[in-house]
Order: sequence, then structure tokens, then C-alpha cells
Amino acid sequence: MSAILFALVHLTNYSNNNILFYILAPLIVLPQFIGGVTLGYLRLKLGFFWGVLQHGLYNLIIFSFGILFFNTSQLTKTTNADYSLEINILEFGLNKPIKLETYKSEDRIDSIIGNNITVKELAEILNSTDHILLEKSKRLNIRFLNKTNSKNPKSIILNELKKEFNPN
Repeated sequence: MSAILFALVHLTNYSNNNILFYILAPLIVLPQFIGGVTLGYLRLKLGFFWGVLQHGLYNLIIFSFGILFFNTSQLTKTTNADYSLEINILEFGLNKPIKLETYKSEDRIDSIIGNNITVKELAEILNSTDHILLEKSKRLNIRFLNKTNSKNPKSIILNELKKEFNPN
């Protein structure tokens, strides 16, 4: 019974209220049920401390993967007829090598794609004179796709960065 309760408590990790979610709830929390049975067995055989330690180690491993590989938060996402721009902030910058690629055709910038680049590095590449941007060390992933030739990609990106990082 305690393993079933342990699994059901973990349903609160989800914010879904769809009827299908509740129908599939036993499958969704099956890993927690198995974990609850394992933790209960450890508690009975080795003591309470070892069950708590195993639960803590399991959470440490799972959250470590999340921190190392899924650590972005969206700064901006804009899509219109002229361009598409997505900028994500990396919390730690550990998951990807530093890279910025600019793709051009003739005199037009088609796209700018960057991974794990600082705001300062991006501002320097885009020839910004904004001293606030040139001091920021936050790491970003950026993806800009130019759909038409009607706007200047560098100014679009710099304007979005200024909106986020300038206090004015």
C-alpha cells in the first residue's frame, strides 16, 4: 500500500487535467511504484536511512542529467513573415561547444545560428556599441532565419537583446 501511495503522490508532479491522463495514470507512475517497492524493501531489510539514501541518490542522478543537458529557458521567440528568431538562455553552458555560424547568399544574411555563446561575444560579432550588452556574460543559444530581405538581421537581434538586458 505504501508503494501505491508513493506512486500516486508523484502524480502531483504533472499539471495535466485531461481525462486520458487519469486513465493512463497507473502507467505514468509505474516507475515510481517500482521505486516505492524497492525503497520499501530496502527499508525493511537495511533500515530507514538506506531507503532515504537510495531515494536521494536516484533524484541526484535524474536531476543531474536535467541540469547538464536540459538547462535552457526561452528568452524570446518571434516568428513573422520576414524572419524567425529564437533566443534561449543557458543556465550553465555545459552541454554544447561554443559555436556561431552565419550563412549568407550574395549580400544577404540568410541565418545566424549560435550555441553556447555569451551575450558579449554575440554583441561584438554584431558590431554593437551598447556597453551593457558588451558586459553581459550570460550564455545563449540563438537561431535566426531570414525569410525576406526586408530587414537587417543584426539590428533585429540586437534590439531583442537590448529589450531583455537593458534596464531602460
